[in-house]
Amino acid sequence: MKNMEQKSKKAIIIGCGIAGPSLAIALKRAGIDSAIYEEHDTRYNFGLLSLTPNTFHALDILGVSDAVLEKGYQVDGVNFYSSNGNSMGRMGSTSEMQERYGSGTVMIRRMLLNKILCDKAESLGVKIEWGKKLKNIEVIEKQKVLAHFEDGTKIEGNM
Repeated sequence: MKNMEQKSKKAIIIGCGIAGPSLAIALKRAGIDSAIYEEHDTRYNFGLLSLTPNTFHALDILGVSDAVLEKGYQVDGVNFYSSNGNSMGRMGSTSEMQERYGSGTVMIRRMLLNKILCDKAESLGVKIEWGKKLKNIEVIEKQKVLAHFEDGTKIEGNM
């Protein structure tokens, strides 16, 4: 009975940055359907991300680490500096990081990581709607919410 209840749950995810599709993938693996609603019409096209080993382990759990390695590049250590240019420290070389944590630091454009995550979510049946700006969320009964969007549409979900 519990599995039937869980399969009927639907999450409404607001925002399709890095966290939105990551959450959708994790929920799908837990048997919970979801849909993602993003206010922007397209993916963000800026920024470079440094993915440390702990992040990479999470991406591996989501099933996208190979795609990230293919599109990103490993760096041989990371130096940290204060705003006035003083050295604050260094994160180890790729070989040190791989030996210690199982992976090194990977740099990737934010847009590429977002595309990898969105593609994975969509391959699992997650619907992504672009250009949907949230107006408010209304709790309509216990474990039921209604998301109101600025275009007048309403979407019902359990969470």
